[in-house]
Parts: sequence; C-alpha cells; structure tokens
Amino acid sequence: MAHLFDVNTEGIAHFATTKRNLQKVWWKGNKIFNESLVLDDGALVEDMLKAAGLFDHKVIKSSLIADYSKEIQRLIGLGESLQKWDAKKLRALVKKIQANVDLVETHELVHREGDRKHLSVMGKGYTPTQILDTFQVLDTLVIDGSIQLETIGALREGKSYFMAAKIEGDPLEIVPGDVMERYLIARDSYDGSTFREYAAAGILPVCANTERAAFGEAKRSGRLCRQKHTKNINSDERTDEVRKALGFAVEAIGDMAERRRAMSKIDMSEGQADKFFQKLVFGDKPVPAVIDEQTTSGQKRRAIFELNYLLRNGNGQELKGRKDTVYGAHCAVTEWVGSVKKHKGGYEEERAPFVLFDNGAQIIDRSEQLLSSQYQLAA
Repeated sequence: MAHLFDVNTEGIAHFATTKRNLQKVWWKGNKIFNESLVLDDGALVEDMLKAAGLFDHKVIKSSLIADYSKEIQRLIGLGESLQKWDAKKLRALVKKIQANVDLVETHELVHREGDRKHLSVMGKGYTPTQILDTFQVLDTLVIDGSIQLETIGALREGKSYFMAAKIEGDPLEIVPGDVMERYLIARDSYDGSTFREYAAAGILPVCANTERAAFGEAKRSGRLCRQKHTKNINSDERTDEVRKALGFAVEAIGDMAERRRAMSKIDMSEGQADKFFQKLVFGDKPVPAVIDEQTTSGQKRRAIFELNYLLRNGNGQELKGRKDTVYGAHCAVTEWVGSVKKHKGGYEEERAPFVLFDNGAQIIDRSEQLLSSQYQLAA
C-alpha cells in the first residue's frame, strides 16, 4: 500500500473499516479523506502503519562524541571546500580533532535511521523499541475479535506515539441516549517522557469528546501496564503482562461506568456546580470570596464561565440523568477539556493527546476525584 504521509510529519490518522464510514482524518492540521484509509475489518498493526506511512520508521542508537574544541563542527561546515585541501593540511586537522574529542561513555543518541532526526539523548541502558513492536501485542486481540484498530498518532516530531483500538461488544449506556464506547490505548516515547504503557479508556461519542479513563484511572487502581525500556522489553513474559493488564483495564471501564450512573442519580443545582467548577479551576489554591478582576485572572474567570455555559448548553446536557445532576457537571468538564479549553498545541489535532495524556487528562481525573470525594462515590 502506498504511503500517504511522509515520515517527518506528525498528526493523528483515524481509520475506518468496512463496517463504518470515515468522515475525516486529521494529519498535520489538514482535514483529508482518502479511500485508502478505509481498512478491512480485522486490519492488523502492520496494515495500519503502512497506511499511515510509518512502517519504515526505524529508531536506532548511535555513539556520542564530545567535541571540546569544536573542530568536528568546523569540519562539517567546510563541506565541499574540503576537497581543495592538501594532504598536509588535512592531517593537521585530523590530528587536532583526535586530540580534542572523547567518546561519551554514559549516553547515546536516539534517532530515526531514515532522515537522522534526533529524538533524544538517553543513557546506555535505554533500549528503543520500534513502533511495530510496541503496538503489535494488540494484534492477538484483533485476531480473536476483541478489538478493532482505529487511530494512530505521531506526536512531537515522532518522539512519541499512541494507538487506539475500539473494544468490540455492546457499549455501556450511562443514561438513556448517552453511551460510552470502550477503547484500548497504547503509547510509547523515545525521549523518556513516558514508559511503554497500555491501558483502557472510555469514549462518550454523544458529546463528541474524549473521556480519558486509562492513565489516571488505571494508575490509581493498579491496572496500568507500564514497562521500562530495558533489553528484555519485547520478551514473551512482558507480552503476557500486557495481555493480563488489558483485561483488567477493560474491567476498570465497567467500574467507571457504574460510577457515572451513580453520578446521574445525584441532583446538583447550578450554584453547587458553580462552586465545584471554581474549586476545579483554582486547584490547590483557595477560592476568593468574590471572583472579579481584582482577585482572579482572566484565564480562570473565562474557564469558570465556559464550564457553566457548557453545563447549561453543552452537547447532551438536555438528557435525563445529565440535566441538573453531578454527572452533567462532570460531562461539562470533559467537553470543556475535549473541545473548548485552550492548550499549547500548535494545531487542533494535538487536542487528542492533550485530553488522553497531558494536562487535560489531569483535569478530568481531578474532576472525578473531587466529585467522588464530595458525594462519597466508590473510587
């Protein structure tokens, strides 16, 4: 299959299967559609990587040199003019280089083989894993009909990746008309920002935003599978750990759905919701008695306004079980994080990793913790 994307790009590709239509995909900030992105049911990780143009993305390690006098840097800068140098002049330069460089014994450069893109400098014990190795463990679950691969994301110029797979079977209904789909998420990085991790996440398509259940929920419950980049990372034993952890993580989504249902049965006035939003936005800092220009930054005031607006007018807030309930307040938070809140991403598709892994995930996690504590819901 022809590569659709150059390996230097980054973004998120959403793949359809023959069971459903694909409306759009995001890549490098552009909405595109290509029928090649519709994969057969049961498509495996290799098929997905080829369609996204990432199959040949190979990561390797190289030695690092300490260039104390910067003579190597000077040599590189000479370019073709070096051909005009006589042998004596070249020998003098080589001798000077040999006297002023050392091999760095403790660290190595992690980079892509094809375009030599530098990804990180890591200690000698770090073992980079290829994208196929990281995600291929999901193939056994595809083959037995447990999951359907859907999304792959390349982030921060290829320094990290994630893959999402929909768990087959009946979705979880929270309240009538509000359905939570179940997903498995795998992620890895080449700069030490994350371990290689696998967990589960819930998606609420009725409000068109992503609800992260995996990397906070699973972490708190001990059901997150996290693996260090050591030489045995691809062993059969590690693979078995992943399969077991994924099974536990799927169970955790069911527990989360039960907590959502409990939230849907607890009334919450707009005033109570406003106080909750204030506490969420201020975090560990005390909430002022009066919120105005003198006491509160414009960013915080805007956040509280947006959350209250979404509570009244957000997608799905008219549903029975959301309207005027604790669950409705939490849904306002997830929609705010998933669709409204400003973040540092340079383009819109970066919102998905923001919601799944970064500060957005922490906000959703804090929302759940605050509400669970206040209303004595099972953690």
